[in-house]
Amino acid sequence: MTPPLSGQTCRLCGARSRLIASQLGVCLACIRSRPQEALAIADEAHAAARRPFGLPERPPRTENGHRCGMCVQECVIGEGERGYCGLREVREGRLRHLAGTPERGLVHWYRDPLPTNCVADPFCAGHTQRGKHNLAVFYAACTVDCLFCQNWHFREADLMRSEHLTAFALAEAANPRTYCVCYFGGDPAGQMAHALAASRLLAERGVVVCWETNGTAHPCPMARALALSLATGGCVKFDLKAYDDALHRALTGADNRRTLETFARAAARFEERSEPPPGVASTLL
Repeated sequence: MTPPLSGQTCRLCGARSRLIASQLGVCLACIRSRPQEALAIADEAHAAARRPFGLPERPPRTENGHRCGMCVQECVIGEGERGYCGLREVREGRLRHLAGTPERGLVHWYRDPLPTNCVADPFCAGHTQRGKHNLAVFYAACTVDCLFCQNWHFREADLMRSEHLTAFALAEAANPRTYCVCYFGGDPAGQMAHALAASRLLAERGVVVCWETNGTAHPCPMARALALSLATGGCVKFDLKAYDDALHRALTGADNRRTLETFARAAARFEERSEPPPGVASTLL
């Protein structure tokens, strides 16, 4: 007797497999061969995942709105709307930054004793710094919408009620045992102005500056982030979630063009310094 099939059914081709995510509802073959249809279904999944948290279901594209330009989503925000990351809104005709400025970061931090579970651990001197710690900085917002986010709880952050931290106050958290700082989240991409301001202060104290990011930030702040890492002995750790653009969009709600371009720019700096490498890649499972 043939055992019953288990798993989910693809809404497009009818295939049934344990490798089809119930939240997504389409199989990998259809994502690659029928991207237009598959991504329409994926778009519904992302909207449903964001709705309970009050986050915009899709990047706003309002005619004559205010262009944000901070990340790959390229939001054009109309009156009364918020950008995709939730950190920017338009009120009374003005684009307002609710968080992510040097004066107002939606962030929390903790001291992570070294060695720790760093993506760049095989390449970085941090794993030899016993007795010191990493300043782990968690930004409570993101520029993409991974359906299977490990740190999804950032979506519960309340912009109005949560405590905000200045870049100066964050830098003041460093002490003589702070070897390095690493920004993650969520993702620092939506709050680069805050992270860069803190990084410049931390670099003056001799702290190694590292980043864990989806690589979607505008190229200008990403170039500054890479320069700070190169100058201090740190690196930029990129989440390359998928190489295929359709699969990347299905899983994250964003294309991967900017991520790959930014990673390529970091890789081009290897001649300047190979140890530790300026760019490190990880693919999440």
